[in-house]
Amino acid sequence: MVTILDKDSNPTNSVYYTGAIMIDCLAQYRTGSSIDFFEFHSEICKSHYISIHQYIFALDWLYLLALIETDSKGNIKKCF
Repeated sequence: MVTILDKDSNPTNSVYYTGAIMIDCLAQYRTGSSIDFFEFHSEICKSHYISIHQYIFALDWLYLLALIETDSKGNIKKCF
């Protein structure tokens, strides 16, 4: 189960933790660059396993924070 923040669950299941991993991975790309949705998931899973549900939830969170957006092809675009 993925949570935003819950004191009783495993912290690695929180959107904050997953989002931090994703931001760390995105930091290697230049601002404005984009990456394919599945390629990005694959890249993250090389160092941390993140379920597809957890991944999508964290992407939504990062989008709401205006840290990512999508380009015309639906790729994930870094905004920081």
